Amino acid sequence: MSSSSGSNPIDPTSPLYLHPSDGTTSINIEKLQGASNYRPWRRSLEIALASKRKLGFVTGGVKRDENDKVKQECWDTCNNMIFYY
Repeated sequence: MSSSSGSNPIDPTSPLYLHPSDGTTSINIEKLQGASNYRPWRRSLEIALASKRKLGFVTGGVKRDENDKVKQECWDTCNNMIFYY
């Protein structure tokens, strides 16, 4: 897969693609307070991650490619970013 950026071999529509503006500060989710706000917190997080095509990292839908080193690195980077949301 190639993109017009030249340096990123991942297609911009792929969940493995990270836009330069993506980051842990790009999603503003209310802090989880426990059972009292779990449902709205979960829904907000799902919407935010889905809008960035990253929900599959949480649900297991985006699998790490065991044969492609570039995709492995991209998967690791995305997965690490999701870990910190």
